[in-house]
Parts: sequence; C-alpha cells; structure tokens
Amino acid sequence: MYAAIRQGQANPGAVQEVARRIQEGYIPILRNTPGFVAYYLVDTGNDAGLSITIFETQAQEEEFQQRANDWARQHLVPIMQGPPQPSTGEVLLHAVR
Repeated sequence: MYAAIRQGQANPGAVQEVARRIQEGYIPILRNTPGFVAYYLVDTGNDAGLSITIFETQAQEEEFQQRANDWARQHLVPIMQGPPQPSTGEVLLHAVR
C-alpha cells in the first residue's frame, strides 16, 4: 500500500467547511478511483488538519494526484491559508481491530 499525507491550515473557523466540501465533493471522486483503499481527515486543532489517503500502489496514487490537486485548488484553497503540504510513502505497517 501507498499513503499520501497532506497537512493544511484552514482560515479561522473554516475546518468544518473544509470537511463538508471534502465529504460532498472529494470523497465521491476517491471512491471511483482505481486502487483507492481508505481516506482519513483529522482535525489537529487550531484550524489545522491532515488527511491520509491510502492507495494500493504508488502508481495509482500518483495518477490520482493531478485530479486531487485540481479539485483542492478549486474547492479548498479559497478557504485555506495556503495549499496543503504533501508527504507520500510506502505503508510499512498496517493494523486494524
């Protein structure tokens, strides 16, 4: 598996709006993307957050990346204090209940 982690800072009071936009617009796109495994959005406090997106392979994540960037630029950047900061890498361990 391969993970894409993005950290961002929303405008003051906009975290819930970020979550709503992601739920309504981004999640449906992800669910129809080949190789998509899971998505998590974490409120880290002080109008900041991070997302973790899991794909089966690095190639699938990289292929999706352009669509993700286009969507975020159109729907999230206007209510954020800048573009999300990305990190990516191979998932070495994965545990579930």
